[in-house]
Amino acid sequence: MKKSEIGKIKNISESLENYENKCHGKLISTNFVKSYWGKYKNRQ
Repeated sequence: MKKSEIGKIKNISESLENYENKCHGKLISTNFVKSYWGKYKNRQ
């Protein structure tokens, strides 16, 4: 993965997190991104 792609994933997960906080943390999509991002980070 290129750095720009990593940055995009980070930005998406962060913006989803902000959106999730507004919606009282009830978004499945955010949990998906969080788990995906966590798996990716663990690989590094």
